[in-house]
Amino acid sequence: MNRYLNLLVLFIATPVLAQVPEPWPAPSSSELTSATADMCRLQSKSILAADKLRRDGKSRDEVLALVPAEPQDVPAAKRVRLLEVTRENVEDVFDFRDLGPYTLYMFRWNVCARELLTVTRMARAATVHPQLAACQSRYSETQQCLQDLVLNVLKARD
Repeated sequence: MNRYLNLLVLFIATPVLAQVPEPWPAPSSSELTSATADMCRLQSKSILAADKLRRDGKSRDEVLALVPAEPQDVPAAKRVRLLEVTRENVEDVFDFRDLGPYTLYMFRWNVCARELLTVTRMARAATVHPQLAACQSRYSETQQCLQDLVLNVLKARD
């Protein structure tokens, strides 16, 4: 009896299990580009806010206090990258007063895009400060210089 019941269940369940799942379309390249731009804009905007607060006379600690703290029990893999980046951006704005907000903004933008494309953490501004200053001095070529810098940092890691 038990054997017949198993066969009956098998015959009933087979068509259900054999159904082809609906295709899940991958996002289009324009959707990926738009999502990357949105994420990188969010990561970069904190540089402009930190720069304005610094120019308004706020201290580094006062600005960092505005960034929400993450719970200490959160594993590194699950930390909110946007909060980490915001803290890094505030530190960079206060540590590298010789770099303008445009240079730091574009550097963060390029780092963000590379991090999303390669799924690896990129260098912080502190590790490439002299190169950032050199890019900033090349006014008409700053954006291309920063893109090349980020690519060269990535190649040096490989």
